[in-house]
Amino acid sequence: MSSAPSAGMRPEMLRRCSSTATCTMEEFGIKFRIPAGPQHRMFLHEVDGKSCRDMAVHVLAFFSSTLASERAQKLKELKPGTSQYEHYMKIRGEFKVLDCRTSTGLRSIQYLKGVPAITELAINATSKKFIDLIVDNLKENNVYSDKTSVSFQYQQVAMLLRSGSGQQFDAIDIQPSGSASEFFDAAVQAVATDGGLISFTNFDPTVLSGQTPEISFSRYGAASVSQPYHPELGLRIVLQALSAAASRHGRYIVPWMSVYGRQRSQFYVRVYASPPVVRRSMQKHMFLYQSTTCSSFYTQPVGYLRKKDSLESDDSRGFQFSFSDAPEDSAADAGEDLDVITPSKDQGIDRNQMRANDHITSAPKHGVVHSDQARNKGETGQLEYEWFTSCTWELPARCEESGGGWKIIGPVWAGDLHDKNVVKSLLYQAKLDLN
Repeated sequence: MSSAPSAGMRPEMLRRCSSTATCTMEEFGIKFRIPAGPQHRMFLHEVDGKSCRDMAVHVLAFFSSTLASERAQKLKELKPGTSQYEHYMKIRGEFKVLDCRTSTGLRSIQYLKGVPAITELAINATSKKFIDLIVDNLKENNVYSDKTSVSFQYQQVAMLLRSGSGQQFDAIDIQPSGSASEFFDAAVQAVATDGGLISFTNFDPTVLSGQTPEISFSRYGAASVSQPYHPELGLRIVLQALSAAASRHGRYIVPWMSVYGRQRSQFYVRVYASPPVVRRSMQKHMFLYQSTTCSSFYTQPVGYLRKKDSLESDDSRGFQFSFSDAPEDSAADAGEDLDVITPSKDQGIDRNQMRANDHITSAPKHGVVHSDQARNKGETGQLEYEWFTSCTWELPARCEESGGGWKIIGPVWAGDLHDKNVVKSLLYQAKLDLN
């Protein structure tokens, strides 16, 4: 026997099943059952939830075609008989996805219906008692097959078991009940390092809005602040935590899309492996100094790059390496902008607000170094070196605009929040689907 939620409940409210039986629900033509009762209540948001799941399906479908094209092109460029060539031949045509945490299998059903490229979908239940329910929902919608597997493991274990080379997932979807930060270390190891996608949602807008900076620091290693730009600041705090986790394992991130919502934030981030690019990641992290009496703030990167063609001088400190030692595809293939982010000041939120698709910089102090130009000079025969040093920059004792003190915010992500081409392509595809 099934029972449905009250018909008088407003659309923006959470739908709750409070009976001891199961609730049969329908979304986008998919019928599924969710467990009910005081022991385990399930919540499905009628507005944000549907739009988030629909967006995730469109992004994953677009990503599957993008990854297939990139790997096909890579295969053409590699020499037959090499280990890399054999690796790409082995995974050609594969698209492995992990639904890391689910109680109903709803998102997995949508993936199987909307992303035909999937060759393996591993579904990890949040509890053993949900396995049969998930299988029943898959069968009810005619998507249960040999390429689907349902099991229960701790989420981190489910990812780490597939962290070996050749076993990694091409895409990982994480839907926690709160913050996704506890899964970052496992996720960056379990996803493919040639541009695998990590899709995750955060359900802690209060923490990221600056109301509880101590919790923000404990979860993400960064202090937040309550300011008009807190939606973007929250996205940047989460991305720096993911970037730091990736760096610990010799990987770096390229955000595809970051979306802030009323109750949740969505992230779609690609992961690559390249030690030279990982070393440059300190340029993509920065601190903010917010005035306590006005909206003015300074931005300061954690470090910056210095370059010269000799090792004789000892005035530079930090790691050093030659461009000739860097893999040819380390940055160019990933589309990374490796310019130095330099200290700057932004006066006023309305006039120079934090920008989503640009570096937060207005007045460079050390100048901009283009690594592509340095690479070209190195190819002419001149050996060049890079040093990454911490920034030494003194703030005014008081805010020059209002005389207030400074609040230290961060560190936060200083790179792009979106890939503009990806966003344009997704919008174009959405318009085609509507028509």
